[in-house]
Amino acid sequence: MPIPTRELSITYGTYTVGGSASDKLLDGETAYEFTKRFDSFDLRFTFIVTATTESAFKTACDNAEAAFRQPFKNLTVTLGAQTLLSASQDSNTGLEIRSEIEMAEHVANTGRSRRYRVRISGGLPADNVTDA
Repeated sequence: MPIPTRELSITYGTYTVGGSASDKLLDGETAYEFTKRFDSFDLRFTFIVTATTESAFKTACDNAEAAFRQPFKNLTVTLGAQTLLSASQDSNTGLEIRSEIEMAEHVANTGRSRRYRVRISGGLPADNVTDA
């Protein structure tokens, strides 16, 4: 049976997981959870970083951890060519966007693979003017 194309991708700043990034696969257990409230959102996902050499693996882990330690980056979630979520500081569709990354013990953690949990949250512009 052929492996289905992975179309879901998440980009935070310039760092992308999922999609065609075969070395940063979204993990199937809790690959993507999204909560949207009146004035805020919360995105949670897990992904696995892999590499073929020790030095490439260390670099890949360092890059992942550095990418999600930066606040106020733009966030885009796409499914193929369709944008599911766009939270951008630049266009005021996402406010004070912050991320956190965590590596926890998991069977996917091996010599050259590591599973990360990421949470990205931010504010949303008010859109209930008629409620006043």
